[in-house]
Amino acid sequence: MKIHLVITILLITILSGCNSENSSGKYFFYSSPSFHEGFDIELDLKNRRISAKENYQYFFADSLSPTLFRMIDSLDARSVKNFLPKGSNITVEISDSEYEKLKINLDKLLDYKLSEREKIPPNDGITIFVEDSVGNKNIRRNTFYSPSKKTKQGKIIIETYKILIDIFKNKTVIEESIENSERYFDDKLIKVKSRNPLYVKVLENRDENCESLEYEIKQLPNSKTIFLDLTNFDGDKKCIEKVFRKKYSKIKWISKDSPFAEP
Repeated sequence: MKIHLVITILLITILSGCNSENSSGKYFFYSSPSFHEGFDIELDLKNRRISAKENYQYFFADSLSPTLFRMIDSLDARSVKNFLPKGSNITVEISDSEYEKLKINLDKLLDYKLSEREKIPPNDGITIFVEDSVGNKNIRRNTFYSPSKKTKQGKIIIETYKILIDIFKNKTVIEESIENSERYFDDKLIKVKSRNPLYVKVLENRDENCESLEYEIKQLPNSKTIFLDLTNFDGDKKCIEKVFRKKYSKIKWISKDSPFAEP
């Protein structure tokens, strides 16, 4: 009886220790698409909070000319470190359901067994890195290089983006960074945020002619007025106006600057 009691106490102690260790850990999710800003996510298991950081991209050159680009000296870089552009840090509370969904997905990605072929990075595309830690000790980590949206890991990553979009839907800077990662898996160039009123966001489209939007525009619902969000678009705004006018006579513009300002 005493032996049984001792074993029971030991098991409870061990399990409590494991639960305490797991609950104090953190999960990290990093998404970096080529040609767009990436973002970092940190999930705090103890406080059930999620933090996001937008990666601010910039060139740091020692010399710059039409024929020369030389990276800055490390000593110079260190001397101005505190003044360099920095990404945005945002921490938000999340619901229990969001927490569980996100944690389950991150666990799936961490436990995914990559083939040797999947471990070879391509020249461009997107890189997704995920790891967890307890204290200062890393437990698991995985890196996914340009996974297909049809693969198991691709589907999990797409679902993870959707969860994060819902969590950060009122945090525009992070939301746009997630949208830019989503675009690797989704060919859509416009995003319907509301049907009543009709509110459409045009996504980053620097490398394509905006007339490629016409097919997607035809799929949009009819409306007397459309609210057109260009806050994550740096392309030809006059072309955007032209293709949307074919279906909508009344357009309300949302933009970081004047839609037709001269460069």
